[in-house]
Amino acid sequence: MKLITCRFFYTEALHIIETEKLNDVDLEFTKAGCTDCRLAQSEVTDPDFLSNTQMMRVETQVYNQMGRTTSPVLQRCALLLLGNTLATHLIKQGKVLVSPGWLMNWQQQLSEMIGTGDFQVQKACLKSMGQLHLLDSGVYSNVHQQRVAFQEAMNIEMTYLPVGLDYYREKLLNCHCQWRMSQIYTQMKQKTRQISAYTLFFEKLPEAASINQMEELMDRGFDIFATLTGATRMAFRFAGEYQWGTTYYYRHQHYASELDSILKQPEFIQYRQTVNGTGFIIGIRHQEQMIGYMEIDDIPVPAYLSYYMDLAQMVGGIFALLLVNVLRNETLHRVKEEARAEKMANQAKNHFLANMSHEIRTPMNGFQGMLQLMQLTELTEEQEEYLTYAQTAADRLLRVMDDILNYSRIEAERIAFLSAAFQPAALLQETVELFEIAAKHQGNVMIMHIAEEIPLTLWGDPFKLRQVLSNLIGNAVKFTRNGRITVSLGKGNQMESNKQQLIFTVKDTGIGIDDSKLEMIFERFGQVEPVDTRRYGGTGLGLTTAKMLVEKMGGTIQVTSRKNVGSTFSFTALFDTHKTSKQA
Repeated sequence: MKLITCRFFYTEALHIIETEKLNDVDLEFTKAGCTDCRLAQSEVTDPDFLSNTQMMRVETQVYNQMGRTTSPVLQRCALLLLGNTLATHLIKQGKVLVSPGWLMNWQQQLSEMIGTGDFQVQKACLKSMGQLHLLDSGVYSNVHQQRVAFQEAMNIEMTYLPVGLDYYREKLLNCHCQWRMSQIYTQMKQKTRQISAYTLFFEKLPEAASINQMEELMDRGFDIFATLTGATRMAFRFAGEYQWGTTYYYRHQHYASELDSILKQPEFIQYRQTVNGTGFIIGIRHQEQMIGYMEIDDIPVPAYLSYYMDLAQMVGGIFALLLVNVLRNETLHRVKEEARAEKMANQAKNHFLANMSHEIRTPMNGFQGMLQLMQLTELTEEQEEYLTYAQTAADRLLRVMDDILNYSRIEAERIAFLSAAFQPAALLQETVELFEIAAKHQGNVMIMHIAEEIPLTLWGDPFKLRQVLSNLIGNAVKFTRNGRITVSLGKGNQMESNKQQLIFTVKDTGIGIDDSKLEMIFERFGQVEPVDTRRYGGTGLGLTTAKMLVEKMGGTIQVTSRKNVGSTFSFTALFDTHKTSKQA
């Protein structure tokens, strides 16, 4: 706030402001003299300013009542240094009152008041006015020297009265107190309006917070801002990654919004007024990230725009949270729908593959049966050769069907795991023996190692375990020529009181796998080279199926390999140490 004072009272006012520590007061003074003084004429009415106008009202009335309105007045505001009682007494005695500030500039003031700088005219005018009385505030150090100079120049006596600053200080502090009270009252009215607005907002907030659809949230948000500001035109536009360019309108009533210009203002930070001055645009932010821009226009009381902007920014922060929540819910719903659609598509595909595998396998079983019956008949050497080729092709086709069927069952989660007693060492030995003939045919040596501490009997699904082992051993035999295949069984950790971990390892000296291909070896239809399918056969589903079965048995599978040196596959599996009922 500012204090406007007569320039002849500037020193006194500054002294009071500093001694009373009125840090919220900025001091200004009028440059005009007493003749054209805006304060004496009561022209300063701005409520944001303190002025001598407020303090002079009573004193001016006293001066006028004493008959001084028609005679020349040297300094009406000199009465601010006195109380009404003393001022009345002095005026009745014919005293003409002046302040130390006026005395410091007496030559200029007399010239302005009388209209001439002629000392003779000034002397005559002063004598006609009456006896001069200097009211000393005690602030100026050289006031006595100036008084003597004035008396000698004008050949007139000036009475001296040390009155101090007590009365002026009291008047100024009272005006300051009234100003502060008016400010507090204004702030309280604003706070009351804010509380009412916040109450309306928080009454509507729970309902808005439960909304999950963007259109519905926008409608509810516009209703809240309309209730708080009375605005009849509103629009919202998303920014950045949040659907940039999408604009929503209050009650779906389109109009020439200024939000279009925001596209050309990347530096837009917080808020600004609309061009017509009846609204504003604010940025809606969440964690320093711009979500969008809200335009609130056609407000019925534009005088309160600054208040509405502050209110809108507070509400905008909460509105941003609701927007982010809805955006995330919509994204999550979309992801769930896409995942559900993908799952249904995979299930349909797997059901199709399983059905087709069965449809193909049934006639193939009949075909194999007929081939076996033909082998019992008398055949020529050429016929036996053709029959052998046909039997080999039929076996390979059935293995392909088995791979597809097993994989589709596992992926469709339609495979059941048994809980039956079996002997791990015996199961491994039987599985290895199944591949000994094929290994010898390839020129390979089969080696088997079984640790002594392996439990004699465990409970689990021996068929799924045999399937994994058959896949790994079969691959080792297939990709190894004139080499060595080592199959090992070791005891792992005792995971729980009724769980035992086993470690199976299949190591070969075959063609090996390049490091860059290891990551894809367990993927669906993954093979090291495209020619492998034609050279070695297979679907590329065997290792994928093995990995899924191992994970179903509570274990993991891994591979290490070097090109042209060999590969080592190892996996773990958990089995029960006593009988239990388990299905997966």
